[in-house]
Amino acid sequence: GGNWVIAWQKHRQADLQKPDIAVARSSDNGMTWSQGQRVSRHINADHSIHQDPDITTDGQGTWVIVWESDDNLNLSPDGADFDILFSRSTDNGATWSDHNVLHSGSDCRGSRDTPQIATAGQGNWIAVWEALRPRSPESAREIHAAYSFDNAMTWSNRINISPVDFPPTLDFELPHQPSIATDGSGN
Repeated sequence: GGNWVIAWQKHRQADLQKPDIAVARSSDNGMTWSQGQRVSRHINADHSIHQDPDITTDGQGTWVIVWESDDNLNLSPDGADFDILFSRSTDNGATWSDHNVLHSGSDCRGSRDTPQIATAGQGNWIAVWEALRPRSPESAREIHAAYSFDNAMTWSNRINISPVDFPPTLDFELPHQPSIATDGSGN
């Protein structure tokens, strides 16, 4: 008990437009904090944006951060766009894995934004995010999700959890900024 981790978007002194993702941890209920450490790594010669982190824990020592990044991962048909990345810690935030791709633009176009993550325990995790609707105007969005059943080591293909039955030219009642929670009991 008493382990806390905070994740934030950190702007570099050299380029305030290109933020990173950083974390700090406390093992004494927030009384003292470690020095911040960067968990995002730049693939594209340090010219990328890492932003909008969300973090959660299973209460058993595993923590997962998700965020969006415009690193050119060469996975998307339209080049550099925002993809969803993640990093894991299995020691209450003391160390972090290299970041990995949770979802890229290889199967849809454009940005993926505002990722959120939750766990129901027993190794089950879900991530949700906002994505551009395929073959639609820039304002048309969907909510996508991916699941992990191995403590966030691997993730399912994305699924659209917000089917919308109206012509793609209408841009009202479009889903934005998802948030997710579980009761910790698999529900």
